[in-house]
Amino acid sequence: MMPLVGVFKINTDAPLNNRDKVSGIGMVIRDCNGHVMASMCHNIRVCFQPHIAEAMAILRGLHLAIETGLVPASLESDALSVVKAIDSTVSSSA
Repeated sequence: MMPLVGVFKINTDAPLNNRDKVSGIGMVIRDCNGHVMASMCHNIRVCFQPHIAEAMAILRGLHLAIETGLVPASLESDALSVVKAIDSTVSSSA
């Protein structure tokens, strides 16, 4: 789903390679027309548990949006348990 006009969309993911014992994190920020405004990826020399790696990708994606001034932004991730944990934390602190 495309974000509203004036809102950026952050997509994150964290692939794991158990054989080589490495993780990766990646993020892409797009504007409301789907144009890539910023992207980044990192290889990590540790194979984290999936939810930890996904949380790291989300955190780094949020940092990238702030660092580049691409805010306000919505977040999309395939890590449902991590997104729900973030949502519940944000909701309980509001």
